Amino acid sequence: PTPEPTQTPSPKLDISWSELPPLSPAAKEWVIKYNLNAPSSIDPNHLLPGGVDASTKWFGVDSYLGAVKRFDKFPITVSADPWFSVQDVADATNLWQQATKGKVTFQLVAGPGADVVFKHPGTLPGAGACRQFWVTKVANGVIVGAEYYSTYGTPIATRLNCPDENRIWVAQALGTLLGLGNGRTAAGVDVMSNGPRSNGPVWGISPITAEVVNWLYDPRVQSGMRPK
Repeated sequence: PTPEPTQTPSPKLDISWSELPPLSPAAKEWVIKYNLNAPSSIDPNHLLPGGVDASTKWFGVDSYLGAVKRFDKFPITVSADPWFSVQDVADATNLWQQATKGKVTFQLVAGPGADVVFKHPGTLPGAGACRQFWVTKVANGVIVGAEYYSTYGTPIATRLNCPDENRIWVAQALGTLLGLGNGRTAAGVDVMSNGPRSNGPVWGISPITAEVVNWLYDPRVQSGMRPK
């Protein structure tokens, strides 16, 4: 008889927290608030180019509320406009690769079509901000597209007293898009710290940030799972 083809079992989507890797209370709160139940956008007043409401773009549609959202395909390809330093982008990707012990990997590429695209549009639509980043597409909890816009070196950046674009901000954007969402550590702790000025984020990954990102990319945690 012809043998039956082997199939990869589908992940158990509704799952108890006790069946997943343990989390400290602070890390669990971060995962629940900024990944599972992440707001649909960082700022609903902002519009994407073309007038598309950004609230439809942050971590996808409401059907993914309560579900784990993360990248599943590696390496994650990253492209950046010439405004961004190639070294800054390389440093930022290496930081997250080291923090996850290689569970998350990146590849820098040229041209369109990358999974994560860093753009410098000159001006941002909407209310105006130093930088905006959002997940542009989610499929079954899998992040498959993300964008980051910077106003570095433009009049709006001067008006808002935005800091210069550097590897710290690139790393913060990558962390946000990896699934850490809009969660932030206290000022001066690591790249995910609050604060848009010099007393905000600093280079490095703190234990709490490392715990969250390593939980999200643990092989026992899968996209689309809904911990209960």
